[in-house]
Amino acid sequence: MKRIAYFQGYLYWEHSGPKLSPLFRKSLARYSKSDEPYSDEPWLVLLEEQFGDRRAAEHFLKAYDVSGRIQAEVCALVWCANDVLRRELRLPYSFLTGDSYAFSWATDRVRGRPLQSVWHYAFWAARDPKTYKARNGSEWQVSNGTPHDFRQESIWGTDGGSEYDTIPPVHMAKVCSMGKACLQEAEQGLKFVRKNQEEARRAHSFMKGYQLLCDYYDRKIAAAIAALVYSHTHNAADRGEAERLADEVVARYVEAASFMHETLDPILIEVKGAPMTQMEFPARAEKDLPGLIEAEKAERKRLAGIFRWPA
Repeated sequence: MKRIAYFQGYLYWEHSGPKLSPLFRKSLARYSKSDEPYSDEPWLVLLEEQFGDRRAAEHFLKAYDVSGRIQAEVCALVWCANDVLRRELRLPYSFLTGDSYAFSWATDRVRGRPLQSVWHYAFWAARDPKTYKARNGSEWQVSNGTPHDFRQESIWGTDGGSEYDTIPPVHMAKVCSMGKACLQEAEQGLKFVRKNQEEARRAHSFMKGYQLLCDYYDRKIAAAIAALVYSHTHNAADRGEAERLADEVVARYVEAASFMHETLDPILIEVKGAPMTQMEFPARAEKDLPGLIEAEKAERKRLAGIFRWPA
């Protein structure tokens, strides 16, 4: 703020409602007005005051930190510069095909390690599975008989050979681990809460929602990869794998969205006066969680058309 003449502050509107993220508002003001480096301590003090115990504060701060990075990691792989085309509550297959929209071929490049996009990974996994499927080139000893068994090589070649790319299954395993970690931290934090137990239980419920969504995201990416592989190979076994994973996706989404609708929507209605919704594209229709469940089921029925499977 000091760098801009006459700048007095922010006109800040919080989409989720001010009661849901008070730490963010406080941190925005704190770090904008000074060059103070980040540290956990001021936020641990606030959380200790809120929950009545230092150990509860430490666990919940870790849960908030991890959960706050989940959507950024998912969006890094499923990149889209248009904030209208959201994918927090449901991840459409059209974001993963590589050809439905201009944005679906790329990953977020504002990162240290290069990410392989879903469609590109699937293309090469189908073309040469022994070399590319579930591999990034760093393996020096495996048993599948390819030339890369005996030397390390940057097989994806997106960074001039200086780094090994992160392939989608590995990236999504990281996302799943983040979902588990934020829930585990919240569970540990609950054991030490001495004040405001209901607020702590609500925070725990949101972490449970993140964990369920992470499992859904992981299966959705896996199903998209399998569906793309079959679109290239036309092998019956690959189709069976894609359909099995697509069924798992629906089951995971029903579990996640049902939990969020039953447990988190009442909290949001109380706090901000509205449940969770997301715009479905290209229909541009706003849907609540039950509507998103139906959209997920309907999308499963269109799997062959979405991925242009052979008749």
